[in-house]
Amino acid sequence: MAKPPKPPTHYPMVQIVWRDAVSTGAEWLTHKQFMKSCKIADAYTCGYLIEDTEDTYLVAQSYFPHDKVKSQGTAIPKAWVKSFHIVEDVPVKGDPHGEVTETT
Repeated sequence: MAKPPKPPTHYPMVQIVWRDAVSTGAEWLTHKQFMKSCKIADAYTCGYLIEDTEDTYLVAQSYFPHDKVKSQGTAIPKAWVKSFHIVEDVPVKGDPHGEVTETT
């Protein structure tokens, strides 16, 4: 049986500008209120690009390379993306014990 691929040793820092979906609450609204509350807005997301699939960017706000854990993820459909920019692509090197020792 083949071994599963290892996760990357680093993730690029990215900024993504995308159009977010909007929904109203359960309250009753006049037509004017409804139209005002349904305005689509641009969202700006910065973080670590964890995965880049055919149709989705998966971004985490934080990750800890020595523990291999991530937090505060956002899945962004590529069809909604207005711009994508790699801010920084700096690998983090670790020692065999999993402690972060340097950046390059």
